[in-house]
Amino acid sequence: MEDRVGNTMPSEADVNKLVGEIASVRAKAEKFCVQLTSEERKKALKFREGGDAIAALVGKLLDEHAVTLPGVSRESIAADVQLARRLEPLRSAVVSLLQLIDDTILEAESEAWWATTAGYTALARISKGDARLEADLKPVVTFFRIGKRTPKAPTG
Repeated sequence: MEDRVGNTMPSEADVNKLVGEIASVRAKAEKFCVQLTSEERKKALKFREGGDAIAALVGKLLDEHAVTLPGVSRESIAADVQLARRLEPLRSAVVSLLQLIDDTILEAESEAWWATTAGYTALARISKGDARLEADLKPVVTFFRIGKRTPKAPTG
């Protein structure tokens, strides 16, 4: 397996600095963003694709026909749509960063697990003639036995 990660290791200070920078960006975004509960997310109306033009038309028609509703206006509709569109580039940047981090974690864990299983296989083979190694390897053998396994049919 190719070692694509692990050779360029950020220091804890580097990671802590990046976490601080992300926290700073979050604090700045909190000035114009809201945090919803999972229940609020479920209950929120979902904006339909192509809804921008319809929202603008409804706002225009409300004005033209002098329809007034509490908390509903052409301006409030336009402001909400504008906020959503204005935040889209920020969301894209954060999603891209998250994907980069997720991919790196996945690759690092994959490489580590590949090396672990290769090392275990080699150690298990040579442990047959080495009682000390066989004893030292018991926690590893036990670990590999634990987990999702399909039950074997009883024999006999």
